[in-house]
Amino acid sequence: MPEIATTKIDGLKKFYGVTQPEGLAYFAVHEEADRTHRAAWRGWLEEHAAGNEEEILATAHEALDALWGALDAVHCEKQKVIK
Repeated sequence: MPEIATTKIDGLKKFYGVTQPEGLAYFAVHEEADRTHRAAWRGWLEEHAAGNEEEILATAHEALDALWGALDAVHCEKQKVIK
């Protein structure tokens, strides 16, 4: 996950000329925060490795939906700025 934030920052700079810290802030924060999130998810998965597979998959899908929702929100805000 933190690697995705880094890639997003690189792309915003290279392809869109976004260089101001406020324009990169969301992904800059997530470069660090996602390291913590990844460690937490690994811990959760290890604790539940022998658990109910349906519950594990449902939880993973819920988390992924939240992540996509966050990226959708960033995209929508960007579209407002462009207009």
